Amino acid sequence: MIGSTILFVPELPAERSGLFERIVENEEFEKIELDYLTSLDFTIITQKNNTDWNRGSTPILLRQDEDGGLVVYHISKAGLTAVLEFEGELENVDKETLDSDLAKLREFTAEHGLDNLYEYVAF
Repeated sequence: MIGSTILFVPELPAERSGLFERIVENEEFEKIELDYLTSLDFTIITQKNNTDWNRGSTPILLRQDEDGGLVVYHISKAGLTAVLEFEGELENVDKETLDSDLAKLREFTAEHGLDNLYEYVAF
């Protein structure tokens, strides 16, 4: 799997200590793991609609060490809507893979809504 992980977080805690571990362990948050699509793909789609994938440019959580890192962004409702409505094609992504990941994302948002979704990216 190289795709992004999308988390549903009903309410982001004001106290963020321990949040990194809770997200990495994915114990309490509902999530989907996309097979291929990443932030870059979502950004390409949203730029075609003059919107942004993330709410603001600052991640809500960022951690990095010698082994890699983690960043968590709050997903923009307008950007998410643009991605969910996307019916085109992306360079370097075959149509079947694109449609499969978009279907997963549509199903997830149908259950959880558009407001409290976050993208978790490990690098």
